[in-house]
Amino acid sequence: MQESIGNGIVNATNFSFQAEQPSQPPRRYVKSEETLAPTTKESSSIYHFYKILSNDSYTLGKKVADFIKDFGMNYRNIEESVSLLPSMIESILRMTEETVQSFLCEFNYGKNEAKNLLPYCRMSVEKYLFEKLYHVIFPIYQFKNKASIERFNSIRETYFGSLYTIGDILKSLEISNKFWLLLPENEETTLKAKLSKVRETEIPYLAAVDELDKLDKLRNPKDKISSLLMFESMMRSCVVDFYHGKMELRSMDDELPLIIFLIFISKLQNLSADLNFLEHYLAAGEAEYDQEQRLITNLKVSIDYIVHELSLIHISEPTRLLSISYAVFCLKKKKIILPLEFLSHRST
Repeated sequence: MQESIGNGIVNATNFSFQAEQPSQPPRRYVKSEETLAPTTKESSSIYHFYKILSNDSYTLGKKVADFIKDFGMNYRNIEESVSLLPSMIESILRMTEETVQSFLCEFNYGKNEAKNLLPYCRMSVEKYLFEKLYHVIFPIYQFKNKASIERFNSIRETYFGSLYTIGDILKSLEISNKFWLLLPENEETTLKAKLSKVRETEIPYLAAVDELDKLDKLRNPKDKISSLLMFESMMRSCVVDFYHGKMELRSMDDELPLIIFLIFISKLQNLSADLNFLEHYLAAGEAEYDQEQRLITNLKVSIDYIVHELSLIHISEPTRLLSISYAVFCLKKKKIILPLEFLSHRST
């Protein structure tokens, strides 16, 4: 059995790519592959790999289908599977590596379309596997982090249902006034209004919050990490934009209370589970993820603070020293090196 893929012929039994006869004209969408925009090339490549991975009439497609089926059976008991974390992440990454090696061995490197597709191979395979298995994986992380998730949502609902304002939260975290990015009349915007009229009120850092809120809709770790990095970038960009490039966030002492604030006013329901999931993913990978791990640590510290500290105090009381000292404790525990300017500030 053979199937035409792009400009080549796929042999279903051994998954090898062979050159077409010269008399056969190349397909129009392959012919222009090299001139495609990067985003178009990426989406086109993902489609090509998905078409192969999802076809169980191919040897490789059958192997992937069997792995997905067995994975679902092995981890069907959510409560028991918690004790097996993070082995399930490691097994997906191993399967990703095996599948990538199959592609690399079988592709004909002399063919232009193979050269164009291969840079997106690992990303496509990993994305395919995690998205196929997300419905199995994520409920296990939700169950593991159930207490934290319920506590976080309960505390947030309490404040959203009260008359506390955005200004109250900003003051309680002792966020510097210059980073409020609020006009005076907007300081009294209630937290409830944040949910009901988010587009009609001038809530600070909306672009960052919107990016953070995307996390619940994403189904593979790399997309989630990219969204978190974009959230951090947008948080900083909001300050730069507000002050027309004349001021920026420079230290963790300024950033961490803002992260706490933005998590608090976001719509996320399962952030603790997401961060635990991403922690295991980063730890299982071979690449260095220093920036990503630092950001996830900051987010975990922020959730821990809301869950364990915020509910113990009155919202009008200054809490920043408590939040920062708690954050330092957590970061040191994880052996994260703090920025020099942060350490200098805390020592004065």
